[in-house]
This record gives sequence, C-alpha cells and structure tokens, in this order.
Amino acid sequence: MTKTWARSLTAVLAGGTLFAWGTVLVDFRRFFQAGGTLGQSTGTTYPHPALTPCFYGAILFLVALTWALTLPADSPERRRRAVRQLTGMLVLGTLFAWGNFAYELYRYCRPHEGPYLSCSGTVAAHPVYTACFIGALVYLSALVVAILGARRSR
Repeated sequence: MTKTWARSLTAVLAGGTLFAWGTVLVDFRRFFQAGGTLGQSTGTTYPHPALTPCFYGAILFLVALTWALTLPADSPERRRRAVRQLTGMLVLGTLFAWGNFAYELYRYCRPHEGPYLSCSGTVAAHPVYTACFIGALVYLSALVVAILGARRSR
C-alpha cells in the first residue's frame, strides 16, 4: 500500500471516527438530559447509547483507524498481510453498517403508528437522513480505498 493510499484510508477512517463518536456523544447527552444514568438501560424515551448500533460502529471505526495508523512499515509482506486483515475487518464493518441500515429501512416501511424513530430514538423523516446511512457510506468508502490500495500494492 503506497503512502498516498495509506493517507487516504486514514483520512476516511478519521472522518468516520469523528462522525461516529460525535453522534454517540450527542446520543449520550440526549439520554442523560432525559433522565438516564450510566447503569440504567431503560426508563427514558431514548435507548441507552451503549446499546445502539452507532456505539459499536464507532468502536469499530476507532479500531480500524488505530490499525491503519499502525500498519507495519518494516516488512512489505507483514504490511500486505496487515492490510488484508484490515480490509477483512472493513468488510465486516460495512456489512454491519448496511445490515443495520437495512433493518432501519425495514422498520420504516412496515406499518407503524406515529413518526418513524431511528435507532437513536429520534424522529427522522426517512432512514437515509440518519447517522446509520452516513456511517454505512463511510464504511463503504473506507473499504473501497482499502481494496484499491491492497490491489495496487501487489
């Protein structure tokens, strides 16, 4: 993987990490303002943020960013193997994100009473306007950059 591709991947993952953790922090603030506590998982209008897919997506973004920043530079073979493993993790992250978005779309399309609530417990006009969709797009972008970089390094 060349330095340009590594920088591109790092930039996409850094953007995804900032976005995801920003979303999670807003969810925590909203949860606490509604009367929630760290050890309480129910009792408010909003779900506990640590139990939402956004939280787990944010953790995976942080792990992927850390992994991308620490790719070994001493051995081309070790670096290629680490890039393949990182790409595999991004495949799983992409599947998780798009699977969650598909579930949100399913929830939106089924008959429901009242407004559509996203997985964060907030009203959304459509799942495309949720953080889930943006996170899925960023995961897909990171995966494409990683695949292109891995192919170029062969």
